[in-house]
Order: sequence, then C-alpha cells, then structure tokens
Amino acid sequence: MLCPGRASVRSGRPSRCPDPEPRARPSHEFGHLLGLADEYGLPGSAAEVPASADLSPQETAASTVKGVEGKPKPFQPGGYQEPGLMGGKFGEPSDVKARHHIPTLDWYNANVKPKDEADYSVKRTA
Repeated sequence: MLCPGRASVRSGRPSRCPDPEPRARPSHEFGHLLGLADEYGLPGSAAEVPASADLSPQETAASTVKGVEGKPKPFQPGGYQEPGLMGGKFGEPSDVKARHHIPTLDWYNANVKPKDEADYSVKRTA
C-alpha cells in the first residue's frame, strides 16, 4: 500500500498507516494503467510545467488545472487537487469523472471503432 507522505510501497507486510479509502485505492491505481495521471499537486497552467518534464502537449494539458477544468488558475505553492478518482482528498468521494473516460475513448476510436463511424467523445458539462 502506498502511504500518504511516504515514497515507498509496503508489500506483504502490515502497513503502518491506515488507508482511509481502501476501496478507492485499486481503482485509482487501475486508472494509471488506463493512462490517467494523478490529479493532485497540479500546476494552475501549462506555463508552470518545466520543459525538462519532457511531456507532449496532450500530457502537459492533462497535467494542469487548465487541462482538467478548462480554465487556468494562478500559481499556488504545492499545486491544486482536483476532486474525483485520480485526485481528491482522503475521506472524500472518489467519483469517476467524465474526463477519466477520455483515454479509453481515444483508444477505442483509434483501434476498434469502425472507420465509417464518427469518433466518440466526452461531452464536458458545467
């Protein structure tokens, strides 16, 4: 289990920190397998992402508040935390948001969808 504030994973041994949302943790980690980035510690805009991060424009957008919410926020030490499966605070709901479906839909459009059909997309709602 990955403990908040620690950089190590404990495997096969009792954890020294309780996991306040044990049911959400596997879903969060599975989200990474689907290509979802963590949504905590996010910079307010792409201008805060250093070139040394070597991210594509799409990865940069997905890694910022502007990419998640559609509008930038000012610099904040420590970054921002988005609600939902890939961010959120311990003890808060870890809902799957519409944006979390985008990598799966992109893969489906590129690999499975019949060529004569229009691409599927996620409609953002306010």
